Order: sequence, then C-alpha cells, then structure tokens
Amino acid sequence: MEIPIKNKSFLKKLDTLIEDFYRIKGNSVLPAIKSVETDDYEQFISRERLDALMSTDHRGDPVDYHAIPIGDTRLVNKEFIEFYNHWRFDVPADMGMATCALINHYPEKGLTGWHTNWNANAYQILFTWSKTGDGYFCYLDKEKNEIVKIQDKPGWQCRWFYFGRKDEPEHHCWHACYTESERFTLAYKFSNQSKKSEQDLPAQEMRDELIEEISTYH
Repeated sequence: MEIPIKNKSFLKKLDTLIEDFYRIKGNSVLPAIKSVETDDYEQFISRERLDALMSTDHRGDPVDYHAIPIGDTRLVNKEFIEFYNHWRFDVPADMGMATCALINHYPEKGLTGWHTNWNANAYQILFTWSKTGDGYFCYLDKEKNEIVKIQDKPGWQCRWFYFGRKDEPEHHCWHACYTESERFTLAYKFSNQSKKSEQDLPAQEMRDELIEEISTYH
C-alpha cells in the first residue's frame, strides 16, 4: 500500500539522511555486495527468475542482489558507523517502531531480487529515495498471478506490506526492486509473531499510528 508523505518535518528528517550519507561518502566508491558478476542485473527481476525461486524451498531473504548495506563491516568510517547506528536504533526508538530491518544504498544497476522475508516476518514500512526515479519496486499479485511494478519517482516515497512467516504461506509477499540510478531504502518493522498471535493487533495499531503521522500535514 502506498503512503503519501505529507508530514513536512518527517520529510525533512528523511532528507537529512541523504544529505548526511553523501557528505560522509564524499568522492569515495563504496563496496557493493554482488551475488554475481554481470551487466544484466535486471534479469533477476524477471518472471522466469521468480517462478524458479518459487519452485524451491526458498530461504526468505534474497539470493540475488547488487547493493551496499550500510551496516556492512567493510564501511569502517567512524561517521558511517554513527550514521548507521542513528538510523538503525535511534530513529525507530523515537518513532515507536520495533526495529530497522534494512538500510541499503543501491548503486546504478542495483537490485534486491525476489524474496518474501518470511525469515523476518512483520508489518514493514519501506521508505525509498531515488536520485532520478529511474527504478522500480515490484511484487507478485497472487490473486491475479501478475507482477505489479511501481515506478520510482525522484525523491522519497513510502509504502507498507505484511510479510508472513514461513508457516503463513497465504501471507507470503514476493517482492523485488531494481534501479538504473542511485537509490536508498529504509525498512522499519512492527513485529507481530504471526497473524494469529496476541501481538498482531498491537503491531497493526503501531503501524497505523506511524502511517497517520507520515500522511498528515504538519
């Protein structure tokens, strides 16, 4: 579900992430993690690749990727460590979120391949920044058995999903992303254990409170 970012103070907070990231990065080239060496990364977002992965006992997290996790231990710059800790721990604590699931920078031709996150199930809110809008997020609409592609736009966008755990296949959400330009993704989660657990309703309420905060003019 798409969430309009109308809260100007919240948007300003997100903008500081991009400003700080590029200030710390400077002219350095960050080490990307790649699953394969190729010039055609977009092939890993194809329907053929999705069908192949769905026919296996998939592990939850992606097996195809070309990205720069900000928590990667190779980023030993002290400022990057402080940057990561702030967005990984301080920001979710201030906003009532359980934890940060992902802080990724994508270089040109960056991707996260098809996966379901069953190994880190939760309600997740994803914030994505794109330098030019030349990228997209996609997911499998299981009812229609079609891939839905959501085009990026320059700047920030936000959406939320529920990613079910391994024994909740009806709530598995196959999703992926690809970008031709630089891209940044933050994923924050509200843990619920499972849809049948006592934690499910509180997790939904916390998610809804944040969605209201993000989508309300301030």
